[in-house]
Amino acid sequence: MASTEVGIREIFCAHCRTTTTARVELTGTLPCPGCGRELYVYYDVSRRLGAHLGFAMHADHRAAP
Repeated sequence: MASTEVGIREIFCAHCRTTTTARVELTGTLPCPGCGRELYVYYDVSRRLGAHLGFAMHADHRAAP
């Protein structure tokens, strides 16, 4: 079990596997420092990683290098 009432979260990028620490709300978005995609912060927390899942809002679009 994990609390959803926290200010800073660990976010795991489902695309490049980068883990980011950020002040972001659940269902909020943030840019991934690894791949540049705009990640949607999902409420699910990995037991293994202790991080929320982040995935691209528009998975078919990739950030320009």
